[in-house]
Amino acid sequence: MDELLAQRDAAFQALRELNFDHRVGKVSDEDFIVFEANLREVAAHSLEAIDDWEAKADLSLDTVLARSIDARRAALLGSERSCPSCGRRAFADDKFCAACGTALPAELPAPVMADPDICPKCGRPFAADDRFCGNCGAQLPEAVRVQAAAPGA
Repeated sequence: MDELLAQRDAAFQALRELNFDHRVGKVSDEDFIVFEANLREVAAHSLEAIDDWEAKADLSLDTVLARSIDARRAALLGSERSCPSCGRRAFADDKFCAACGTALPAELPAPVMADPDICPKCGRPFAADDRFCGNCGAQLPEAVRVQAAAPGA
């Protein structure tokens, strides 16, 4: 990206200098037309390349964000935790109720997993051969690992 930005900036600077040189008479009208067209083409290609790079980066970021949201949603929907005061459902790693602020008990039953590739404690996706969650360090149950490792599961 830095290289593309430098290329764009150089093309714009060259266009500014060409315009100045043309105004002060250093560059003829014929040469100006040819040079300006070439520099505009270089600038346009640089801008297109930057747009393509940003679109790919945005798509990649959107994918990561959507996966993270899905994992948190699965952790909440699959969670058996709820606030003892108001009954609102809580994430596995919540310490306080998001609705009423009541402290949640530290030890609650492990949530039922909606997706076998999601850690039952924090909701982060894991690989089939993982024994522990890379995010929270929770030991992944054997049944979960076997189910996640099974093809088509």
